[in-house]
Amino acid sequence: MYQVKLEKFEGPLDLLLQLIEQADLDITEVSIAKVVEQFMIYLEQVEEKNPEELADFLVVAAKLLLIKSRALLPNLSLGDEDDGLNLESQLKIYKKYYDASKIIEKILAEKKVLFTREKIPVDVEVIFNPPESLTGEKLQKIFLEILKEIEPIIRLPKKSMLRAISIKEKIENIRNRIFSALSLNFKDLVAESKNRTDVIITFLGVLELVKQRVVIVKQDSMFEEIIIEKL
Repeated sequence: MYQVKLEKFEGPLDLLLQLIEQADLDITEVSIAKVVEQFMIYLEQVEEKNPEELADFLVVAAKLLLIKSRALLPNLSLGDEDDGLNLESQLKIYKKYYDASKIIEKILAEKKVLFTREKIPVDVEVIFNPPESLTGEKLQKIFLEILKEIEPIIRLPKKSMLRAISIKEKIENIRNRIFSALSLNFKDLVAESKNRTDVIITFLGVLELVKQRVVIVKQDSMFEEIIIEKL
C-alpha cells in the first residue's frame, strides 16, 4: 500500500489508520491535507494507475476524515447519522476483506501448488447408505431448489468520481474572501456547500487559518453565528 511520510509518522496508510484507531496516535496531530497532497504527487509519478490502490486510499482517507471530524466537531450536527454509520459499517467490511487479503497474500508468497486440510484420523469406517427412495432425479431437484434460494450476485452500478476541493484550495479561498470582506460568518462560507464533506473541509480550513494567526473566530453564545475576522 501507498507509504505516508508525516512529521510524527512514516509508513503504510493502513498502519496510520490502525494506530489512530488504537489511540496510539492523536488524530488531531495528523494533517489529512498532507496525506492527500502526497498521494496526489504519488499518482502523478505512477505511469499506470491501480484502481484497487486508489479505492483503498479513498476508503482509508474517508475513515481518517470521519475520525478527525468527530474529534474536532463533537457537537456539530451535519445531518442524518445514518450516512456516517453506513460509512463505518462499510469500512469495517473493507477491513475484514483487507485483513483476509493479507493472509492470502502470505500463503501465496510461500508458492505452494496445493493447499489441503490436515488429515483427521478416523477410527470408524464411514459408510453412506442412502434410502432406496433417494434417486438421482430427486437429488437434482433438491439441488435446483437450493440454488433458487441463493441470492443472485448484484453488480454495483458504475459511478464516475467527482473531483472534490482540497483543504489547501479551501484555505486559499477563505483567505481571499476574508481579505476582501474583513469579516464573515461561517454560515456564509458554507452557503454553497453541496455536501457534508465540503462543510467539514471548510471548518478545517478555518481552524488552520486560526492556527496560522490569519483570522480570529468569535461567537457571542452557544448556537449563535460564528464570526470570522481578519487579524
